[in-house]
This record gives sequence, structure tokens and C-alpha cells, in this order.
Amino acid sequence: MLRTHLSAVLIFSLLTVGAYAQTAGDALKEFGLGIWSEDCGKDSSKTLVRSMVYTAPTFGRPKVTAGNASGRNEIEIQTVSRLSEDKLKYVFVYKRMGVGGVAGERPPPVEPEEMIIQKVGYQIRIFSQRSIDGKTIRIENGMYKDTSGLHPEPLWEKCLN
Repeated sequence: MLRTHLSAVLIFSLLTVGAYAQTAGDALKEFGLGIWSEDCGKDSSKTLVRSMVYTAPTFGRPKVTAGNASGRNEIEIQTVSRLSEDKLKYVFVYKRMGVGGVAGERPPPVEPEEMIIQKVGYQIRIFSQRSIDGKTIRIENGMYKDTSGLHPEPLWEKCLN
């Protein structure tokens, strides 16, 4: 009897795993990613205000177009994992960099990178961005580094358009 019961539980578990499996696109949508900007009232294609547009097609990998008037990057998301209620991590590869920018398009890095997005109330911020091997760290603990030092990564708002 116990053996029959355990067999039934195992079979049920195996059959329902597929029903609850989530695609990368589903995970992004559940987290609430769509169109985000540092300022939704400004056109990021004409200003230095950055925006990120997440798209999750029915077939194929989710994509992100991110940037501003100085150029846009196009990335393809490989995997997505929910780290906590307020953090989502995805691994991506750059497909194109600097599209439409003043300096022109440039070759993208070939190594995958990972990004952690953090919800802060109704906004998000990039909490971390680094190469998979850890050699290149772009953003860490919500801070990015440039030639003038460390700066907090800005909060992004969800745009309705």
C-alpha cells in the first residue's frame, strides 16, 4: 500500500513539473519587466535619459534594447532565475552595441554577462552587472564606477507606452 502510494506521488510529481515550468519570458513578465526609463517623460532616443525595453516573443529568447541618444545596445537573454521576491537575475549576450550612436556601432563583447535587477517599491534598479567569469564588473551592489569614482545606479520607472 505504501509503495503504491509513493509510486502515485512520484508519477504525479513528474507529470506536474512540466505544467509549472516557466520560460525566461514568463519569468520576466511575472517580475513586471516591460518598458523602463530613468524618466518616462523624456524620449531616450533624443536625450541622454536611458531606457530599457524588454520583449518576450512567444517563440525565441527574450530581448532587451537599452540605451539613449548616444547609442543603443541589443541583448539576448539566455536564462532567468528569481533570486528573491525583489531580485531577478538573467544571463545575456550582447548582440549589437552602440546602434545609432554618435560614435557608431562597435563590436560587442562575446562573453556572456549576468545582470541582477532589484525592485525598489514601484521602481527598479540594476543591482549588479558583471561578466560570468567575474573579470569585468560594471555595476556592483547598486553602484557603478567610472573615471570620477563610484555612483549609485539610478532608479528606473515603468513607462506606460
